[in-house]
Amino acid sequence: MTSLNRRVIVTVVGVTSLVVLVASLALWLVMQSMLVKNVDRELASRIERMKRFEPLGSPDFWRSTTNDSRKRFVERGSSDWRMLMQAIDLRDGSELHRSSLLTVGLDLAPIASTPMAIEVPTDHHLEDGSTVRMVAFKMTHQMRGDGRRDWRDGPRPEGPPHAGRPATPGEAPPVTSATTGASTEPAKPPPPPNELIVPSAQGHPPETPHQGVMIYIALGLEQVDGELSRMAMVLGVLWAAATLLAFGTILLLRPAVLKPTRDLAAAIARLGPDDLAARVPVQEAPQEMRVVVDCLNGLFDRLEQAFKREQATIANIAHELRTPVAELRTALEFRQMTATGEDRAELDALLTTVMRMQTQVSNLLLLARLEAGKETLVRSDADLGDLVSEVVERWEDRANARGLDLSLGTFARAPVTTSPDHLGLVLDNLFSNAVAHATAAGVISVTVAASDHEVSLTVANPFSGTLDMQQLSQAYYRGDDARHGGDHTGLGLALCQRLCRLLDARLELSHADGQFRASVVLKKRG
Repeated sequence: MTSLNRRVIVTVVGVTSLVVLVASLALWLVMQSMLVKNVDRELASRIERMKRFEPLGSPDFWRSTTNDSRKRFVERGSSDWRMLMQAIDLRDGSELHRSSLLTVGLDLAPIASTPMAIEVPTDHHLEDGSTVRMVAFKMTHQMRGDGRRDWRDGPRPEGPPHAGRPATPGEAPPVTSATTGASTEPAKPPPPPNELIVPSAQGHPPETPHQGVMIYIALGLEQVDGELSRMAMVLGVLWAAATLLAFGTILLLRPAVLKPTRDLAAAIARLGPDDLAARVPVQEAPQEMRVVVDCLNGLFDRLEQAFKREQATIANIAHELRTPVAELRTALEFRQMTATGEDRAELDALLTTVMRMQTQVSNLLLLARLEAGKETLVRSDADLGDLVSEVVERWEDRANARGLDLSLGTFARAPVTTSPDHLGLVLDNLFSNAVAHATAAGVISVTVAASDHEVSLTVANPFSGTLDMQQLSQAYYRGDDARHGGDHTGLGLALCQRLCRLLDARLELSHADGQFRASVVLKKRG
C-alpha cells in the first residue's frame, strides 16, 4: 500500500470515526440531561405534595409512630424510583425519620454539621457507592397547645382565645356570662373523623413557637444509570459499525478515488526519449496535482532544450570532422597506390584506422539526425531473407578470419515493407557486433522466421562476458573488456535501437546460457 493510499484511508476513517464519536457523545449527554430532568421533575412533584401537607413541619408529627397517615404519605409514590428520605429536627439535630432503604452508615443529612437547605437538586454520593439526586428543604408548622392546627401566619391579637376570631364552621359561638361579662367557651364538639390530630407535649404552653424540620429527600439514579449504560452500549456498537463501514467503503472506493492519480502516473510513464516534445496534459490531471504537472512539464522543457543543444553539438563536431577525415583517406589511398614494401604496409594500417574514423563520424551524423527526427525514410517492398543473405556474404570472410562459423538456418519467406537501406544498416551492425565479440572458434547462428503478422531475424553468438542489458543500447556502452575490440566503435547497438524505432520495428536483446541474441521483429506485409 502506497503512502497516499494510507493517508486517504487514515483520513477518511479517522474523520468518520471522530464525527460519529462526537455525535454519540453529544447524544449521550443530551440523553443524560433529559433523564436527570425527569428525576428533577419527579423530585419537584413530591416536594410540592409534601409542602402542601403542613403537619410535616412539626417534629411531634414525625415522632408519632402510630400515625398511619404519615406512613402512607411518606411511602406513597411511583415504584419506578428508589425514594430515600431523612428528616432532622432543627431544634436539637435529632433524626425524626429514616427510610428503611437507608441502612446504618448511609446518611443524606450531613453529619456533625448544621442542616442546611439544598434548593437545587444535587448529586449525592452515598457510602455504598451509589448516587442519588437529592434536595433538602425546611418545613415549619405553628401548633396550638391543645394540639389543633393553627393556619395563621401573623401574631395573635390580645384578649381571650376567641377574641377577634370568627367561629369556624361547626364551632359554637362564644357565650358571655351575664354577671361577669366574661365569655365562656362552649363545650368542644368531637373532632370530625377525617381531621388530623397532632399530639402535643404535655408541658407545652398554650401557643408554642415555630418549629422546624429539615427534610432530605432523594431519588436513586439506578434507572438513569441503567438507561445511560444501555445507550452507551448501543452508541458504542454504532460507532464501531460506522468505523468499519467507513473502512470498507474507502477500500471499495479507493480505486475510483485514486484513478486520476494512476492516470497521471500512466501519462508520465508514456513519456520517453523517442519524443522529447511530449508533455503531460495538464487538463487531465487532478486539480490538486496540476502544480506538480506544471513543474514536470517545465523540467521536460529544459531537458528537451539540453538534448537539442547536445545533439547540435555532436552533429556539428561530426560534420566538421567529416571533411578532414575524407581528405586524409583520399591522400592515403593516393600514397598507397605508389608505395611498396614496408611503406605500403604502414599505409594499409593507417588507411584502416582512417576508415574506422570515417565510419564513426558517419554513424555520429546518422545518430544525431535520428535523435533530432530529421532522418527520412523511403519505404519499398522487400524480403527479409534476401536482405539477410546479402549481409551474410559481406561478413562471411571476416567471420572466417576470426575462426568463426556462420550457421545459416532455413530462411522462411518474410515479405516486409520497409526502407532497405536503413534495415541494411541494422543488419550490418548486428553482424558486426556478433563477429567482433563472439568467442573465438564459436558459431554464429542466423535464422529468419515468419508468423501470421510478424517476421523476425535472430543473430546469436557465444559470449561469456558480463552485460548490463539496461545500458546495452546506449551509445559508447562497453560492459566488458572483452568487448574492446580495435574495430569496435560502441555505436552499433545504439544505432540499431534508433533505426528500429524509425522503421516501426522492435530490437530484442538477451544474454543467457553463454549466448548473446539480437532479434529484429518487423510487421509482415499483408
